[in-house]
Amino acid sequence: MAPQVYPAEGYDNFLEFLFEKDVPEELATPTIVRRSSVRSLCSEVNVPKSPDELLELYDGREDKLIKNLSKLKVQQEANAELIHDIRILIAETGCVKPADEMLASYHGREEILLKNLQKLKKKQEHDAAVIDEIKELVVECGIPKSADEMLASYAGREEALLVNMKKLKAKNDKEKEVMDEINALMDKTNIPKVSYFYVFCGGVVVIVLFGGRGMLV
Repeated sequence: MAPQVYPAEGYDNFLEFLFEKDVPEELATPTIVRRSSVRSLCSEVNVPKSPDELLELYDGREDKLIKNLSKLKVQQEANAELIHDIRILIAETGCVKPADEMLASYHGREEILLKNLQKLKKKQEHDAAVIDEIKELVVECGIPKSADEMLASYAGREEALLVNMKKLKAKNDKEKEVMDEINALMDKTNIPKVSYFYVFCGGVVVIVLFGGRGMLV
């Protein structure tokens, strides 16, 4: 009967021990291989108990221990990826609290923290888009106040400001369209442009001709 081979102290991986010592792998019993797998998994995951304590606790049930440790390893790897994403979002959203402090507050609830940060980032991106659109409209509408002044006046009400700016832009566009039509008509009738002026009155364009005459268009 072939002698049983046990890994020397300091070797967590039994197969590594066999390879380095040039020992035939068939000399290892299934139990020894399982116990070696336990030691390997324990070195990869964070568990409060030592491999020897776990092996003593699960004596004869090493397969179950390996299964539990494997699940824990998968869970920890997924959690590490989750924490990585959280740290990135904390930096991108400019949170006041440092990442470690927020992770400590949400220990065991990291998925909730991730969802909250994703919502915050989405809101920040939306708010930034609203502000950019407002700034463009302030220029297009020829507002005498600067965009920063307008935004300061509507702090916390940027959505309302955007709605008002869009209405003003639509009104200006409509007036320009009407004026272009009027100018085209005046060109056709050969009326000198210096002999009239026009104003908007209650939504109606009033053209006033020099000489006291006027007409509505």
